[in-house]
Amino acid sequence: HLRAAVQRLHKAGQFDPLQDAIIVPQNVGTIGQEELNRALTPYFNPPQRENGVIVNPRTIVTAAGTHRAFATGDKIMVTQNDREQGLTNGMIGVITAIGVNANFRGEAIGALTAADLQDSGDFDLDGGELDAMNTNHQDDNIESERDRQASHIITIRFQNVDDDIEFSTAGAINTLKHACAFTCHKAQGGEYRN
Repeated sequence: HLRAAVQRLHKAGQFDPLQDAIIVPQNVGTIGQEELNRALTPYFNPPQRENGVIVNPRTIVTAAGTHRAFATGDKIMVTQNDREQGLTNGMIGVITAIGVNANFRGEAIGALTAADLQDSGDFDLDGGELDAMNTNHQDDNIESERDRQASHIITIRFQNVDDDIEFSTAGAINTLKHACAFTCHKAQGGEYRN
């Protein structure tokens, strides 16, 4: 019901995911941020085609044995402070680019995937496609997650930060979460139209 209500508000021009917020009480469960993000991310950022080619494909990013799906245009939240970059826990941004990381020394499960998670834009997702891509796998490499390079470099534009910021290490990328919905804890200090 919540996903359908958000879809109706969005289609009526009363909900903009970049200006408005869906604030939820918990991380997991049917009304948790994880489940809602699995359903809302492909709705708010569907595949965009130019001349028959998807220009924002879902990309499987490998970061210290974790495989997660991101696309240019996804709304993202950073979940850890990074004073060097001027980021604080809970800041929201939008992915502006995803590129292959030449310094990655592991096995990626795919450079780019044409995973049209919800090509029609209608809600009938069970969360299976995005959930299957967001899985953890063991990695025997002893290099620290903070320093280990990820398979891709994700560039994000944050509000109130002058330059776009690149995330290239596994540690940095693992601080990123989709942010169509987020908890009241993470929303503290933020301002939203609705």
